[in-house]
Amino acid sequence: ALPDGVVREISFPVLGPVRYGNDWGNCRDGCSRRHLGNDMLGVRMQPLLAAVDGTVTRVRYENSGIAGSSITVTGADGWRYNYFHVNNDTPGTDDGAAGPEWQVASSLTVGSPVRAGQVIGYMGDSGNAEGTGSHLHFEIRKPNVKWYWAQAINPAPSLDAAAAAHPDPGRVAVHRLNRTEYANAIDALLALKIDPAAMLPKD
Repeated sequence: ALPDGVVREISFPVLGPVRYGNDWGNCRDGCSRRHLGNDMLGVRMQPLLAAVDGTVTRVRYENSGIAGSSITVTGADGWRYNYFHVNNDTPGTDDGAAGPEWQVASSLTVGSPVRAGQVIGYMGDSGNAEGTGSHLHFEIRKPNVKWYWAQAINPAPSLDAAAAAHPDPGRVAVHRLNRTEYANAIDALLALKIDPAAMLPKD
């Protein structure tokens, strides 16, 4: 049986409004596999947030397989938090040709420490989400030496608890945008592309 009902203390993993339900364990591909996370429907380039204090332990920029582009954050206790279907498109397009700055937050690489609520990447439709609309497939997995052996648990109870604790999900403390974040915001709000290195002071 798939483990259910476990509540992990997390920060909500998306900044801004999303729609999600408890689709844990649902059939996929004719029930040849089960859905081992929760899908959270939002908009392309919606910021993804670290669920816990931890370390970035996996980044995949390539759009391959079911998960597509992805990020994993691992807490100090070894629990893993997977973010699948990370953006792979240049803003304003569906070209599958995004540069890394449109996928993962500036300066984050494998080994980077993160704090709960910190922007780590951007929602998209990579992997098998292409054509189904931008969403985050969010997983919580138990500690294991190998990430692909780590047992998944139902994220819904933890997501519900995080949303109830913070009814404005994903709100983060005010901070100064770096150049890449500022350029992303200008493009998302005004559909205007700027060269942040040429137009803005250094971070």
